[in-house]
Amino acid sequence: MISPDHPLVRLAALIQWERFDKAYAPFYCDNNGAPGLPTRLMVGMQYLKYTYNLSDEEIVKRWLENPYWQYFCGEEYFQTDFPCDATSLDVTEMNNANKSRNEDGTPAQ
Repeated sequence: MISPDHPLVRLAALIQWERFDKAYAPFYCDNNGAPGLPTRLMVGMQYLKYTYNLSDEEIVKRWLENPYWQYFCGEEYFQTDFPCDATSLDVTEMNNANKSRNEDGTPAQ
């Protein structure tokens, strides 16, 4: 059980996670390749990675041990398996997605 007063629980409640889904949706294709990981998981792990100054490998390991990090990233139940391979956290793809957007957030042509 987690405390609703924990800073990450409170922050998770303040973030409008749907905005990330909408922002990144144009960059994913439902019928091409493996299904994408949940946006909240990827954005949440990026936040934790940079907040705690961790490597991709370290963030995945620590996520597995921390129920607050898991909750922040959208999990409802404690997970005992890694959410993804550390290579899935490569920010190059997220940065490229952001660079190919107009100032209003719509995909660039």
